[in-house]
Amino acid sequence: MGLAPGLAARWEASVDGLTWTIHLREGVEFHDGTPFNANAVVHNLWRISEMSPGRLGRKR
Repeated sequence: MGLAPGLAARWEASVDGLTWTIHLREGVEFHDGTPFNANAVVHNLWRISEMSPGRLGRKR
């Protein structure tokens, strides 16, 4: 089983594997009409890291 794009059109890894460039799909909106964009991705990754215990978030 591999990764398949959903909200990303494609992605690329740097030669050393430390940096990923993710190209987001254009024209995607959330249910309330808010655009899906890089700001939304950053906000949600920050929220997950601060609030969710486990692999992606900090254990408190």
